[in-house]
Amino acid sequence: PSNTQDHISYPKYPTPCIDELVKLQTEMRLSLPKITTPILLMQSRQDNTVPPESMDYISNRVSSPLKEQMWVENSGHVITREPSRQQVFQAAEIFINRILNLKGNK
Repeated sequence: PSNTQDHISYPKYPTPCIDELVKLQTEMRLSLPKITTPILLMQSRQDNTVPPESMDYISNRVSSPLKEQMWVENSGHVITREPSRQQVFQAAEIFINRILNLKGNK
């Protein structure tokens, strides 16, 4: 609840933009196989916006040889602002450093 006090939200939902969002999602799905860089996917189990199967969907379609997934507990949709945010930041830092070390050893 304290995170929602300063959370910016639409006063109204811009429903005319739904068509553009659907087009963007279609383009994104078609582009997933082109992703070859390492990826770290993070999602909250309590996210009421993104379906839980989305993480596997993305992971199964990207061409990256290095893919990691992390489930976050006790958070909602905006995991970078939720109670588990430090866990999210730490996991991202560890992942990035690991990738940089791999590149440095080549």
